[in-house]
Amino acid sequence: AERFEHAIHVVEGQRSLLGNGPDMIIAVDAVAWLGAETLKLAQHVLLGIDHPVILDAGANLGAFAVPVGLHVLPVHGRVYAFEAQRQIYYQLCANLLINGLMDCHAMNLAVGAVHGQIDVPVLDLARERNAGALTLSAEVRALLKTLKTSESGLSAITLSDRFEPMPLKPLDDLHLPLAHLLKIDVEGMDGKSDVRLQCARDSSEGDVL
Repeated sequence: AERFEHAIHVVEGQRSLLGNGPDMIIAVDAVAWLGAETLKLAQHVLLGIDHPVILDAGANLGAFAVPVGLHVLPVHGRVYAFEAQRQIYYQLCANLLINGLMDCHAMNLAVGAVHGQIDVPVLDLARERNAGALTLSAEVRALLKTLKTSESGLSAITLSDRFEPMPLKPLDDLHLPLAHLLKIDVEGMDGKSDVRLQCARDSSEGDVL
């Protein structure tokens, strides 16, 4: 494409605002299958629950938040979706809006064990091939920069020198309703981040995907 722009596509009844860049996640076909197995498991976990609450940490453009939001819409469910990349967060908000998910809440922040701030690289979505593979770990980014070669395949990640500060907050301190399900997809941060949450399901512990 001569310039980067967005358009709305309909994939299996779900509206998706997608860009025309090379990112593998924004491909129309990818929206149809991305997270399909996770969604099936989530539907099983939420079976028979009225007013379910789902938390989505690392929501990206809503490939999970939108279909699970549509799934729980008839039972008045709520989804709280967190995305740290500002540009992707805007896309997430648009996808929730155009699918009529008024009880799905998007938040532009990072979640972790402590209050603070984290630097989030600003990627060039016109060139980026996998914005979802971005790590927020400075140590991992430094390692990638050292190893990055055209032969390694790591060149798919744009190692930007531009950063934006983003709030970092524990989920416990956001005063959200007790969750029935927590989905975490934080790409390289799962071994470093202590994402703490008090979950409940029918007076017992909640489920984490």
